[in-house]
Amino acid sequence: MKIILTGATGYVGEGVMLELLRTPQVEKVLSVGRRSVKIDDYPLSESEKAKLEEYIIPDFMDLKAGDKHFVINPRDITKLTKQW
Repeated sequence: MKIILTGATGYVGEGVMLELLRTPQVEKVLSVGRRSVKIDDYPLSESEKAKLEEYIIPDFMDLKAGDKHFVINPRDITKLTKQW
């Protein structure tokens, strides 16, 4: 299973991310946030760390509809999640 997670650098999101990365059924975690996750700070195996993919958006106000990673239309979100 593949998961899209927002807020992975926050207190709760960090815990959720760690559990997802340690879960064998999860093959990939896409973290969407304003800053990068400091993945090397966590006690994870290399294979667990490799599950993390990041999409950094420094300012969410700069997003435009149709950006290849972030779309507004619900049909487009469905399409993105199926492709990813």
